[in-house]
Amino acid sequence: GRQPISNEDDTVWTVFNGEIYNYVELRAELESQGHRFRTRSDTETLVHLYEQHGEGFVDRLNGMFAFALWDKRRSVLLLARDRAGVKPLYYARTPDGIAFASEVRPLLALGAGTGLDVRGLAEYVGSGYTLSPRTVLSSVRKLPAGSTVVCGAGGPRESRYWRWPARRRPFSRPQEALEAFNGLWTEVLDRQIRSDVPVGVFLSGGTDSRLIAAGLARTLQRPLQAVCVGFEDPAFDEAPAARESARRLGVPFQEVRVSDEELLRIVPRVLDAIDDPLMDHSCIPTYALAQAARRSFKVCLAGDGGDELFGGYPTYLLGLPAAVYRRLPAPLRGLLASAARRLPARQGYLSLDETLKRFFAAAAHAPGGAHPRYKALLPDGPGLFDRPDALSPFGGFEEFYRESASLGLEGAERLQYVDFKTFLAENCLVKSDRMSMAHGLEVRVPLLDNAMIDFAAALPGSWHVRGWTLKAFLKKALAQHLPASLVYGKKRGFSPPMARWINGPLAALVDDHLSESRLLRQGLFQPREVARLLREHRSRREEHSRILWALVVLSHWLDGIRVPGRAV
Repeated sequence: GRQPISNEDDTVWTVFNGEIYNYVELRAELESQGHRFRTRSDTETLVHLYEQHGEGFVDRLNGMFAFALWDKRRSVLLLARDRAGVKPLYYARTPDGIAFASEVRPLLALGAGTGLDVRGLAEYVGSGYTLSPRTVLSSVRKLPAGSTVVCGAGGPRESRYWRWPARRRPFSRPQEALEAFNGLWTEVLDRQIRSDVPVGVFLSGGTDSRLIAAGLARTLQRPLQAVCVGFEDPAFDEAPAARESARRLGVPFQEVRVSDEELLRIVPRVLDAIDDPLMDHSCIPTYALAQAARRSFKVCLAGDGGDELFGGYPTYLLGLPAAVYRRLPAPLRGLLASAARRLPARQGYLSLDETLKRFFAAAAHAPGGAHPRYKALLPDGPGLFDRPDALSPFGGFEEFYRESASLGLEGAERLQYVDFKTFLAENCLVKSDRMSMAHGLEVRVPLLDNAMIDFAAALPGSWHVRGWTLKAFLKKALAQHLPASLVYGKKRGFSPPMARWINGPLAALVDDHLSESRLLRQGLFQPREVARLLREHRSRREEHSRILWALVVLSHWLDGIRVPGRAV
C-alpha cells in the first residue's frame, strides 16, 4: 500500500515492513465490526485492528513485520516486531526525540550518538553478532523479537507481547503428529504464498527448503522455480543434492555458481549491505542467491527456523559427551584439551581438528555456558581489545538457558530455545533480510509461521533429536516425498570456503582492512594480536577465518560511519 496509511478519521497512522499472512481473515472480521477499508493492502489492517483492540492487537498478527503506529489522539508511538524477529527494527533517542528505522545508518543521520558499547562489542567479538536490545552503539537499540515499545510522555517502554508456548503434548505417537503436520504444512504454505507476483524457493541440500519445495509442488501443485547457489569447492557445494531433489520433485531448477572472480566483485557490496556488524560469511552466497533470484522473482520462500524449531544443529548431540568429559579427573581433561590444541589445522568445512578444539575448550563449562562457546569465534583465545576487559560475551546466552527451564524445557529443547532467541533472531534472519533487501527481494519463512512455531514447541524433544539423528521428525516428513538417500545424506551447510578465500582471492582486502595503520587509527584492537591471528591462518597452523572475517566486517563498518572506535 501507499504508506503511511491511516484509519477513517486520520487519527491513527502506520508505516510497515513485512507481510501479515492472516490479513484476509482479520479484514473480514474488522469489516463485520463496522470498519471501512480504503485499500486492499495488509498494511491497513493494522490501524483498524488497533482501533478495535488497542495495543494488545499485535498478538493477533501472524506474519513477519516491523511497524510503527502513531496514535494522534493519545500522542503515543507504538513500535512492534514479529515473534521470531524476521524483520528488524532499531530505535534511538536523538536531539529531536525518538527515531526509528529498519537499519542503523539512518538513525546516525538523524543524530543518534556514535559512541560504542563495550558489552555489545564483547558479544560481537565472542559470537559475531549482538543480542537485542544491545547493538555495538550505546545510543541505538534493537527492539527484541516478539516485543513492542510504547513511546509516550514517560519515554520509551519496552515489553514482550509474545512468549514461548507453554509446554503441552497433544500427540501420543509420532505418526499421529506426522499426519497433523501434513495438514498444517499445507495450510501454512497456502497462506504464505498469497501474492500477486510469481514466488520462488531457495533450495539447498537441507531438509527445510526441500520440504517447502515438496509441499508446493506435490501437495499444493503450484508452479514454482527453485534457485540454488553452488561453489567450485566440492566440500562446500550443495548444488548437486539440490539439483537431484528438484528433479525428483519435478521443479524447474536454476543454479548460481560463485567463482573466485564473482566473489571479488560481490564482497564490497556485501560489506556495505551488512549495516549493523554481522560476522556470518554466508552473507556472501546469500547475496549472490538473492541477486540471481531477483531477476525472476520479487518473493522467495526460505527454510530459516527449521534447525532451531526441529533440532538440526550438531551441537545438540554434545550433551552426553560433555557430561562424560566433565566427570573425568582434571589432569586427564587438561591432557585431552592440550592434545586437541596441538592438532594440525585442516581448513575445511567442519574439520575434525577444529571440532575437537572447540569441544574441549567449551565442554568444561556447564551446559548453558558451553553451548555458545562451541560456536564462539575465539573460544579459548586471548582478548583482542587494546585494554583489559573482563566482560563475558556469553552472559545473554546463559540468561536464555536459565529462562528455558522455567518454560518446562529439558535437554536439547533448552538449547533449541537458546538458539531460537539468539542465533536465529540475531544472526540467520538478519543475514537473510539484509542480503535479500539489498536487491528488493522479499524472503518469507514458512517454518516461522505462528502455527508452525506452536506445533514444533508441542513435540517432545526426543522426537526432534533421536539418538544421533538430528531433525528426526522433519526428516520423516520429507521422506514422504524423497528417497532416504537424499533425506538422510550429509548436510554441508550454507557456508563459503572462507578459510581458503582469506588466503587467496580475498587476501588483499583482508590485509587492507586489518592493516596496522587502520587498526591504530580506529583505536579498538591490538594490531599485534590481529597480525598473529592472520599469520597463523595464512601458515595454516590454525583456522581463524571466522574471527578474521568478523574483524574485517567491523573495520569496514567503523570506517563507514567515520568515527573512531573508542568504546564508551
